[in-house]
Amino acid sequence: MVEQLQSNFAAAELDGDVTELLADAGYFRKANSQAVTNPAMDLFIATERLKHNEQIPECAKGRRPGDLTPKQRMARKLRTKKGKETYEKLK
Repeated sequence: MVEQLQSNFAAAELDGDVTELLADAGYFRKANSQAVTNPAMDLFIATERLKHNEQIPECAKGRRPGDLTPKQRMARKLRTKKGKETYEKLK
């Protein structure tokens, strides 16, 4: 998905870099969450389906536990202020 996006940018002769990638829950896979190797690209992939007007719950405060799975890390990221603001663009 990331490679295709970058290829599409090049084919369309668009300037600039892709800095954020947003995707629905159907795209969450461990491999997809690890495919982005560019540190300048921020990845936001939903980890679960939400009903139309359902809000993402708040993020737990404090340090992130070190033993979280990739899915748990992404869910936590989406619950942050930046995560909510960014994912709102997709809706």
